[in-house]
Amino acid sequence: MSRFSLLPLLALSLLLPTLGPTLAEAKGRAGQTGNLATRLRSLEAPDQQNEQLPLYDLNGQFVTQFGYERSRQGGTTNDTAYNRSALAARLIGPAGFSISTMLRLEPSPADAAGLVPRHTGYAETLTLRWTADPLRFFVGKINPRFGAAWSRAPGLYGADYAADYQLREKLGFGARIWMDEVLDLPDPIGYQSLQVELFQADTSFLSSSAFAPRWPLSIMETDPVTGTASTTIRQRWRATRLMGGADNRGGMGGFTASWVGTEHEVPGGQIAYNLGVSLRRPGQDAVLAARAATETGAVAGIEGSFPLGAEFRLTPSAEYARRTDSAGFSGRTAEWATAALALKRGALTLAYTWMQRRERDTSSGESGQGHQHTAGVSLDLGRATGLALLQNAAVSVDWRRRNELGERIQGFGTSFVVSVPF
Repeated sequence: MSRFSLLPLLALSLLLPTLGPTLAEAKGRAGQTGNLATRLRSLEAPDQQNEQLPLYDLNGQFVTQFGYERSRQGGTTNDTAYNRSALAARLIGPAGFSISTMLRLEPSPADAAGLVPRHTGYAETLTLRWTADPLRFFVGKINPRFGAAWSRAPGLYGADYAADYQLREKLGFGARIWMDEVLDLPDPIGYQSLQVELFQADTSFLSSSAFAPRWPLSIMETDPVTGTASTTIRQRWRATRLMGGADNRGGMGGFTASWVGTEHEVPGGQIAYNLGVSLRRPGQDAVLAARAATETGAVAGIEGSFPLGAEFRLTPSAEYARRTDSAGFSGRTAEWATAALALKRGALTLAYTWMQRRERDTSSGESGQGHQHTAGVSLDLGRATGLALLQNAAVSVDWRRRNELGERIQGFGTSFVVSVPF
């Protein structure tokens, strides 16, 4: 994109309201950052240091987003109206135990035709955890910690590529240790946590969906009479081993280790960073194709928060991720890069994100790449109007242009988001 084609859009974004997630003013020990949009992507119960919570207390938040999107590819224009909602809840038990869950409602990718697609609901996480500073152990349906851009990249489309490497809906267990307490680090160093997890893809009843199927699955079938091969698309309401992918197998086929630092003071502001590695054993699809290999992954990201004066705050971020023997197939590699910049003043946030994805398969000789530009503006309605009724509400307009395998896709989206804590 040339600078001349981007400037009118940035000028227009000054006049339009949008939802652009930025680094939060307050962060907890979990390293959670972001405003309403990021909480919709990745909710977690508050996790403050030395918190004293009432026994058997139930707390959490409900976030819902009403959106409309229009995209154009070639000579075809598509319009979609949708709702995305998330309910995060935590029940505090005795002796440091707690139970937490995340329930989601979103458009079904397996049944997405029409202006208003069918929506599906499911349980993304359900965990039992025990905390005794500086340690935490957890078990259940988890989202292993690997990267952060899928949660924190600004705008409606800022995480489009980073979502590819997010690890979601796994059955397993893990532990987190806060190294700032173990090492007695000074406050300017911020919070530092090391986390390790073992897991497998969830194909249990917890992967089942409500209202609509969640997964389109392509199955190659051969007519026993004619011998003609054809592909059938079957809509799945529950995950199966047939879907393949790394760690989609019995046993603990996946492993991650990650280090996250937040609130690290630097000249002019603060930074947060994350480092992670993963090992995931091949699933059924790679084994049947005689190309099974253990996938290895690595990710590194950094983000900052810098006050500029006159109530302006600049929040740059960048993240890079790479997988070798991607999805458990020998010779297949994939890499992603995301870079974003957000400028906030009061209730208004302007954001721009660039992202790139590259994939190569040495066995087939195939390769491909895509890149995307997004720009948007957000308005915090509570701060803008001073109305208590709109304290946790925001509106947004975002634009994107994608070039995928030489095919250009362009469009915009607008949404209204509201959060209700309890």
